[in-house]
Amino acid sequence: MAKYWKLITITTVIVFSIAAYYTQAALATKGYPQFSIKSIEGNEDVIDSLVISADYKWHYVGEPLRIDKTGSHYWRDESYLTQLKSYYQPIETEVLQDEYKSFMRGREKWEGYIENGDTYVAYANIPYTYYGSALQKFDLAVLNKDTKETVAFEHPIPNLGDYYYFNVLNVQYTDDKLLVITENGKEGEMIELHLYTFDMNEQVLISDDVIQSFAYKEMEYGYESIEVIPSEEEGNYSVAITFQTYKHLNRPNDYGAHEVVEHEIVIYDPLSKSSQLIKGIKADERIGSVVAYNNGNLFFKQYSVNGSFSIAKYNVENEVHEDDFITFPAVFNEPFSLEEITVKVHEGNLYGITPYTDKTANAYIVASDIETGELGYYGEITPEKVDALDKAAVLYIQDFGWK
Repeated sequence: MAKYWKLITITTVIVFSIAAYYTQAALATKGYPQFSIKSIEGNEDVIDSLVISADYKWHYVGEPLRIDKTGSHYWRDESYLTQLKSYYQPIETEVLQDEYKSFMRGREKWEGYIENGDTYVAYANIPYTYYGSALQKFDLAVLNKDTKETVAFEHPIPNLGDYYYFNVLNVQYTDDKLLVITENGKEGEMIELHLYTFDMNEQVLISDDVIQSFAYKEMEYGYESIEVIPSEEEGNYSVAITFQTYKHLNRPNDYGAHEVVEHEIVIYDPLSKSSQLIKGIKADERIGSVVAYNNGNLFFKQYSVNGSFSIAKYNVENEVHEDDFITFPAVFNEPFSLEEITVKVHEGNLYGITPYTDKTANAYIVASDIETGELGYYGEITPEKVDALDKAAVLYIQDFGWK
């Protein structure tokens, strides 16, 4: 027994250290408020898999947490191995990591690099290297969910020296072809959007096509953003490419909000490599950012004539604009700005969530049918004990997704 005393001592220290860690974490979060999703009307089935990522902040102190149908779960209460990741990742990415550990290991976790299909997972990225852009390459992979087989390889970037940075914006996979849309930065604040088409069987680059060129502008109180929005329609590989200019809102109770003052929208088909410039939507004081592209329709945030928030619809083929296709409840109005409301589409429903909950107001959730515009669910994110909530405490909604 004596010869094992070192091993026993080390094991005891480890066990007590882990126990003390979890005890301290549990005590730390015991005094934190608990939040829940309270249904007001509609079908609760649409929030069964919904997971909301948030930050609870008070007096310069903050704590990340997640909220779902079962309640709230603070970061400190997660396992030690989970906390080694340092932050919450998108919930969809975590699901992929759990189901396909080997494929996801060592790969970047941003959603734009991944397409999760019914029978495959496709991935494309241009990883940054500490040795400069001269050594950057495409990192490409496709997993067959049925056979569990993976095709993965690296590929040089054509004309690498012409660009000083790269961002992968969208990944799609069809007929053994990997379609990768990137933002390539050039000198003089110029940007080129490229479509790179790879044959995954032959592991070769088939083509490199320039979709469009943009020029960034210098802005004192604002910024510009490029976003690629894939079609929600199955089998439609077209994307809506938006180049949007935002300006800072100068208001008394400022939350760092911005509004869209200019945008250019292009519908691009990566299979036919055809582009269509959308001219029927002009940014003005009522129109906000594009949030979805489905069944030939663009959906964008909008102020209604009466000043409330809504979602407008624009049919690309017929050039028909429909105001207030989806109308949000009145609680979505002030003190929020239009762009502070997060909007996403999932399984045929368009979801909107307001940005925060505090002692005087709750964050609200709506889900409406993207085909009919009908409200399917309406609820709020509320503290279980409002009276116990510190007057300086705020729950900021950061993101949401589905598990």
